[in-house]
Amino acid sequence: MGVIKHFCLLGLLGSFTAAVAALDIPIVNPSFEAPYDETLSNLPAQFNGVVPPSAFPVGQPPIGWELIAPISAPANVGILHPATGSECPTDQYFPSGAPDGETMLLMFHGDPNGGPEYGVRQLLDATASASTTYTLNVQIGNIGSGTSCVQPFQGFGPFFIDGFPGYRVQLLIGGVVVAEDTNTVSPGEGEFLPTSLTYTTGPTAPPGNLEIRLITRNEGTAVPMQNGIEVDFDAVSLRAAGQRRVPVPGLAILGLMLAGLGTLVGLFRPNARRSP
Repeated sequence: MGVIKHFCLLGLLGSFTAAVAALDIPIVNPSFEAPYDETLSNLPAQFNGVVPPSAFPVGQPPIGWELIAPISAPANVGILHPATGSECPTDQYFPSGAPDGETMLLMFHGDPNGGPEYGVRQLLDATASASTTYTLNVQIGNIGSGTSCVQPFQGFGPFFIDGFPGYRVQLLIGGVVVAEDTNTVSPGEGEFLPTSLTYTTGPTAPPGNLEIRLITRNEGTAVPMQNGIEVDFDAVSLRAAGQRRVPVPGLAILGLMLAGLGTLVGLFRPNARRSP
């Protein structure tokens, strides 16, 4: 029975590395739906921070986000609420609306020739864990041309903003970029496309908090007679999937089966003595 005992021991000690259920890392205002501060933007006070369809107030970054670096005069960060259906026929910014909710983050540059990069960041409360895969998902938008139906934004149009200035999406740990997506997707005019990037930590996690950065590359467009260039972001999410060692029940059961089989062979072996 020595061999059988050996198999039983292997079955009881067997284990393998398995993925732990993925968890969402909390992000403040991930889809930019929180009320926008009208005192710090050109959104009229009567809207109480709720951006109406076809409006695009600019000023400060949305709640929960901050500028990565100061931006130049023709550059703007703000919120866009594209109109859909009959809300504003002249608004062709995003005919299908926002990927998540009603509003999105905009980065508009008034010079179609482009300029220096700028963007927003959010330093999360979460720190990195060992042996964990982090997946950052973002929707990237390429705004189409159009005209707002809401004052004072109606007076700014029509906006001719064809072309795409490019983007960067970055995941950082402790202030160090660990994963980056630069222009992986190229959405058509008035469309969004999803992008995703991942990073897996080793047995020892890098020190520091997780951070997300959304950046416009601000590359100029070759399209003539444009009022500017813009990239939009929406539906930001970050998931963490860890790993741990777990026992292998199948090997333990196999060991027990082998032990039982050995017992049966001993009972029914030819010439074996059996009591009545």
